[in-house]
Amino acid sequence: MNKVIFFAVLLAGCRQELPDITPSFANLPSGHFQWSNASYAGLPPAQFTQQQVADEQNCHMMELQIAIPAPSCVARPPVNCSQYANQGIAGAYAAGRCAGMRNEPHCDYSAVDQAQRDRADMYQTCLSSRGWTKQWVTDAR
Repeated sequence: MNKVIFFAVLLAGCRQELPDITPSFANLPSGHFQWSNASYAGLPPAQFTQQQVADEQNCHMMELQIAIPAPSCVARPPVNCSQYANQGIAGAYAAGRCAGMRNEPHCDYSAVDQAQRDRADMYQTCLSSRGWTKQWVTDAR
């Protein structure tokens, strides 16, 4: 009798409707960010594009003045495989596996990542100082 009640409770629990868990951003319109400059709004499209490219290139040159350093790497000590010598077939197998191990250096890329973030910030700040702002443009469907 207990098995029947347990089975009935189990089935009743499984029949429960699941709530709608659609994320809130799923229905937002898709799009992308685009640079715009109100001071160049009256220009013809070709001149607007020319001015935008000139400003972007100037900012890109300023961005490249920030050097990207090499990562700081620490070499690992070489693997000593001599401990497996004279141990027969198992030792030969272990020595072969040991010799195949790589002693790749361990590198810290935190300075590289920071320099890349600084470059991106420099580019954004440069364009902003020239009157450019990022605006969200909705993609046509």
